[in-house]
Amino acid sequence: MIRHSVSVMIPIYNERELARSEVRQLLGDLNATGLDYELLLVENGSTDDTLQILQQTAQEDPHIVLGSLPVANYGLALRHGILKSTKDIVVIFNLELRDMGFMQLCLNDLPSYDLIIASKMMPGAKDERPFLRRVTSRGFNLFLRWVWGFRGTDTHGMKGFWRESITPIARRVVTDGFIFETELVIRAARMGLRIKEIPVQVKELRLRSTMSLLGRVPGVLIDLWRLLWTLPTQFPFRGRN
Repeated sequence: MIRHSVSVMIPIYNERELARSEVRQLLGDLNATGLDYELLLVENGSTDDTLQILQQTAQEDPHIVLGSLPVANYGLALRHGILKSTKDIVVIFNLELRDMGFMQLCLNDLPSYDLIIASKMMPGAKDERPFLRRVTSRGFNLFLRWVWGFRGTDTHGMKGFWRESITPIARRVVTDGFIFETELVIRAARMGLRIKEIPVQVKELRLRSTMSLLGRVPGVLIDLWRLLWTLPTQFPFRGRN
């Protein structure tokens, strides 16, 4: 495993039940590695007391760098964390979906790659999420292949990358919300960055209701429309680089 410094970044929204315990557990895991690291926690628009809990937890360990955004927006939180990171390598986790084994694989493979993506859908992966989530993810990936010629199997979830390689791309991304990651990965691929996917096992700790998932649809459709007008497609459709 290479011995570069690492920024571990987690966007957080309304996680009062998990915030303190999960952050402390992650700190313990990171301290055990002996790495030079920072833990970037990006709270965004929480309506409970998540921010107050994180502020208290941040006082317990100097490795924690806490950021807060006024609106609930996953993509803006990711952009903020990427641009605020200070270490050589950035690893993106979710509070309830993290894998220290994946991080070590990233550190092992990044000398040969620019971006490592944890794939839920490639051969060897095990996706144990509810049926609707699995079908939606696969349908979305087929859409990316058809419209933009995307050759990968996943754009969302855990990632590891060189900060210097990805930060300029993050600045160019025009979408936010849940499409931010998709545009980031497509742009990285089109710029010729070296990308590797690693199969992972995924199981949700908390089941989300169908209504909560459907609530994301309007924002996703708006961002997809913005992406259609931003990135050239495989069809004679107006777009710009």
